[in-house]
Amino acid sequence: MTRLLRNIFRWGSRLQTKLAKKAGVLVVVLALPLVLSACASPEQPPILLTWWNVFDDPLAYRDIIKSYEENNNIKIELTTFTYAEYEQELVRSIASGTGPDIFTIQNSWLPEHRDLIAPQPQIQDFVDATQDELDAIQPRLDALVGLREYVDSYVPVVAQDFVSEDRIFAIPLYVDSLALFYNKDLLNSANRSVPTTWTDFADTAEVLTTRDANGRITRSGAALGASSNINRSIDILTTMMIQSGATPVDASRQFASFAEEIAPPNGNTYNPGFDALEFYTDFAIDTSDHFTWSLDPETWYSIENFASGEVAMMINYSHQVEAVRNKNAKLNFGIARLPTLEGARFYETYANYWGHTVSKSSPAVVEAWEFLNYLGRDDNNLTYLQNAQKPPAKLSQVPAFENDLDLGVFADQAAVAKSFYTPDAGLTETVLAQAIEDVILNRRSVEQALQVAASQITQQLQSREYPPTGI
Repeated sequence: MTRLLRNIFRWGSRLQTKLAKKAGVLVVVLALPLVLSACASPEQPPILLTWWNVFDDPLAYRDIIKSYEENNNIKIELTTFTYAEYEQELVRSIASGTGPDIFTIQNSWLPEHRDLIAPQPQIQDFVDATQDELDAIQPRLDALVGLREYVDSYVPVVAQDFVSEDRIFAIPLYVDSLALFYNKDLLNSANRSVPTTWTDFADTAEVLTTRDANGRITRSGAALGASSNINRSIDILTTMMIQSGATPVDASRQFASFAEEIAPPNGNTYNPGFDALEFYTDFAIDTSDHFTWSLDPETWYSIENFASGEVAMMINYSHQVEAVRNKNAKLNFGIARLPTLEGARFYETYANYWGHTVSKSSPAVVEAWEFLNYLGRDDNNLTYLQNAQKPPAKLSQVPAFENDLDLGVFADQAAVAKSFYTPDAGLTETVLAQAIEDVILNRRSVEQALQVAASQITQQLQSREYPPTGI
């Protein structure tokens, strides 16, 4: 075979992608692959798919990748990054044309980074193809998960986060959510049951908090109230906002709306964002009845002090179960559903997870999405969950975790986990952390701190056009 033909076979199935906006509608244009069949020539060198990931041990994917490579003319090169370096390096590399084919995105990133992504391809994307060419490529596209199957298969938050304008933008393998970690011995010693509402939570935290003669906290009933020394503080505050009825942005995605008042049809006007921020910060204000948490970062940090037995309750994700055990294997702790509002009609918690997607600059878009569909297949997805010890993203896999003492609660909650639309996840975390600090240090009132945070996010929303998400 000539060098020219070898190059055609090698690169023929690779694609070039262009995403544009026309009258607010997503437009995806794909160049048709020269090799239309999914079956490669025996003489064709394998197509290389580069894949960037964070957090996961590569061993969680080893058998899945090996099986795929053995049955397809594909070579997968997986690189794992630290979280601190990942996002900046990803954006830089894609802009320079040196980025990966496949990469991982956090579930709040789509509004900010949709322009980096080639959504799962559809037949109408191949605008310059002949009918014969379309007929040849159609079976490969038909084999990919359809939108309805995607929406029906995953817990609802997945479609909320990774579907935009009826296109699939990522394949998640798990969905984590906030839950209550509690010290069984401390609750039992005070004859307290596991709290199910925030009122019960606050009362239990107050009972379990102890102080020395100078009023300094020696044991905290609950790690809550601050930002810098509470792990996932902004997620917890955001959850309280969601449970209270706050919405992150208005329908036009031009204004942050979590600071606005709500007027229920049969009730009094209230401000859910205000209520959430006030309740949250009360735990770190020494004049509050709920005061249970010290601001001293040298002595107190939520995970460390919970693991040492100095904190009775904390709120966190499933991956901290192993972290707590590694710090103190003898700690007698349990996990329960996140508390909710008294009399709430619906139970809600907060989702935090990652999905796998394809770069707009990848020359192998179809091949990359074919691999992601294989990765998300039920059997492979379950293999990953068992290897990585993560709660499921698919509704059908929730029963498999029913008796799992570590992951059962998180699996059970996944169907009611919610997310918070943000134009910039980093900015949102920064301004809400500042709002918390302003309140607990008495620099601003709750109302002022909330309005300042909303104003900063509104400014970001109005700086560019952000896409819709959800169905």
